[in-house]
Amino acid sequence: MKQIYSLFALLAFCLVFTTACSDDNEETAVQTLRVVSSNLEFENNGGTGTIEFTSTQPVTATSSADWCTATVQGNTVSVTVTENMRFESRSAMITLTNGVEETQVPVYQKGDILDTTMVESEYIFNAAGGDMSFRMLSNEEVTVTGADESWLTCTLENGTLTLHVEPFVNNMKYRTCDIRLSAGIHEKVYTITQMDTNLAGEWNCYKDNGKNSYGTCLIEAMEEANHYKVTPTGSVYDAPYEITVRGTEVVINFGQVLGPYEKDPTENIVLCAYDRTNGRLTWGTSVEMVAPIEFTEDGHIRLRWRDNGSWSGYVVEGFYYSITKNGTATGSSIGSAVGLIWENK
Repeated sequence: MKQIYSLFALLAFCLVFTTACSDDNEETAVQTLRVVSSNLEFENNGGTGTIEFTSTQPVTATSSADWCTATVQGNTVSVTVTENMRFESRSAMITLTNGVEETQVPVYQKGDILDTTMVESEYIFNAAGGDMSFRMLSNEEVTVTGADESWLTCTLENGTLTLHVEPFVNNMKYRTCDIRLSAGIHEKVYTITQMDTNLAGEWNCYKDNGKNSYGTCLIEAMEEANHYKVTPTGSVYDAPYEITVRGTEVVINFGQVLGPYEKDPTENIVLCAYDRTNGRLTWGTSVEMVAPIEFTEDGHIRLRWRDNGSWSGYVVEGFYYSITKNGTATGSSIGSAVGLIWENK
């Protein structure tokens, strides 16, 4: 009898436990707040969207951002978003709660886009002029102003901006203007420059900031575009080296081997950068000296050579013609020149 009683007790316990578990699961499974649909993706100019929901209890809605407000009417939350003046997109969260449950719905708004493939601040055209095209991306209408239409035409069609520059006439050498791209409250300004960057010809060469002549040089175009050979006459060492036109400036890279040393043909003369103030030289090929292309009132091109920060800790003041020893540049030289200025004849 004891065994039968124990069996009945065990069955009764299991029935009670199963019923209790079943009741708990049913209570947990009841969803008191459910989002049916939402429309909360906005363009940069803002607007109003909605959240549709069902709930067994009254619902309140709050926003995580001050640029986004939420109000409840019946089973609808009305979400209003102000205009986004920034380039960046932004997001917020709407929280719905009925005292029993809480759920969150994201809000997303695009930025006020003005994007373009014009990544430089200045664009250079040579004497022949020509065309350049760039892609535009904006959720506002883009306008272009500031172009000097006597030589620069800007055409914006199907999201592409095309710049057309007329060729030089009557021995012109240089002209420039700024164009302004505008979309909504945003603007980008670009400088469009046209210049005669053909350096070929004979030049007068000066040192000591133009105070003393150190001869002349003949500049000749090479096969590669914007590369020139310079052949000096009357300088410390009359051997050719190369220069490059980069945008609106001319560049000399150092480490160029100029030729054999006359007193020891097994060694060479190397064009080095020279910091005369600190008594230092380098033949590192990454070190440069640059000269912005200038135009004199009488139409000549003038190059004032200067440091551009490429020699860390030192200043490139000019040339140092170093004699190599066992293939390495030394402190020995056949001469130097600093404060260089060239002007074409």
